[in-house]
Amino acid sequence: MHTVHVCTPSLCGDNDEPFQVWFGGKDRILVEVKSKLPTLGELMRQINLYREAHRGKVVVVSPDDSYVEVLKTQDVLFLKYEP
Repeated sequence: MHTVHVCTPSLCGDNDEPFQVWFGGKDRILVEVKSKLPTLGELMRQINLYREAHRGKVVVVSPDDSYVEVLKTQDVLFLKYEP
């Protein structure tokens, strides 16, 4: 069983960090939650910035799934939620 650690800007004090969950050692999942998606270019810019600092899977969570096919080609997972 792995320990789950959660870091949010309010807990960690760094407003530039996405919500993070990591399991034990080096496996990390970066979760970007968006109630409204920015342009595709802006979203990919944010994701690529996170990838420079953190290794691991990236997951975008949003009620808008209009970018899901493009995100798949960029190795980004997507979860749709209903607000």
